[in-house]
Amino acid sequence: MTPNKNDCIPEQFRFGLVKSCPVVVNFNGEPVTSDAGLILIAELDRKREITSRLAACFKDYREPNKILHPVNGLIAQRIYGLIMGYEDVNDHETLRHDGIFALAVGKAINLEQEPITLAGKSTLNRIEHCPEDISSRADSRYHRIEHDASAIETLLVELFLVVEFFETLFPPSPDLKNDAAVFVDNSVWYCSLDYQTLDSWSRQRRVVAKVEYSYKEVDTRFVVTLLPVNKIPPGRLYTQKYCPRGNMENCLKEQKLGLHSDRTSTHTFEGNQLRLWFASIAYILMNALREQCLAKTEFKNATVEIIRTKLLKLGAVITIRKRRILIAISSACPYKEIFAMVYKSLSQLPCPG
Repeated sequence: MTPNKNDCIPEQFRFGLVKSCPVVVNFNGEPVTSDAGLILIAELDRKREITSRLAACFKDYREPNKILHPVNGLIAQRIYGLIMGYEDVNDHETLRHDGIFALAVGKAINLEQEPITLAGKSTLNRIEHCPEDISSRADSRYHRIEHDASAIETLLVELFLVVEFFETLFPPSPDLKNDAAVFVDNSVWYCSLDYQTLDSWSRQRRVVAKVEYSYKEVDTRFVVTLLPVNKIPPGRLYTQKYCPRGNMENCLKEQKLGLHSDRTSTHTFEGNQLRLWFASIAYILMNALREQCLAKTEFKNATVEIIRTKLLKLGAVITIRKRRILIAISSACPYKEIFAMVYKSLSQLPCPG
């Protein structure tokens, strides 16, 4: 139930006693955010220019002197919301007053007690809502932002499918030689064999075995297949058929559960397609953070949801001063060392332009 804005809110709330002292709660504290880790995503996005390149795929027919929220800010706000777990446009009616989101999209925060105002649900909906009865966005009164589907598809290929994107994300690691030495010491064998269970299988089947030896352990995997040996050898079947299929299924599942790519509830096909593209860009940002910034941490194989919960969903107090804006995260944060490692990796990236 949503409370009525006219309802009177008490100045304070009293609870039970703790060692004979009353517990009092009020709403007079300093501004607090629960998404302090978003600043890492915003820095990665600023240096790699991912959401800004997506914004370049949109045409804005609004009058320039009447624009309060530019397209690049709207796109960034929507995608950052997906990354932080806010899949619904309605969530931004509250997020528009969150200081960390304002900083992430580049909004200025001043010392005056002016409310922080980002785009609300109605403004963001003008990007995603694609009415079929409007032939020209330039002549429309309310829906004057148009996307280029072909340009977005090309951008996704450039960002996600081109390997060089990740290879050039960071400078070469100083530990490259040590990592290479460990890799050389590893040994991997593949072989095919015919196998039949005692009861559950009616006949023999082809089984591809993979045995990997490293300085840590011996890892053995098996894949059952109907493809004959003369069609595809065991090594190629495992690496080129089985592994990509499993990885792709995991990526789709992660994008659906972690970034809500299945939230396609608009009334038009184009609007739902645009939402799916937004979720894809959000996944690219999160995957870049995981593959490069978290490669040497315990989160190197973590899902989007785990990274969000443990590294991005951090409570912090935002203090505004004349010379700086301080985001004070709790000193009891259990992952502050990993936060520092991510920051060090991000600082090595060149600034765009």
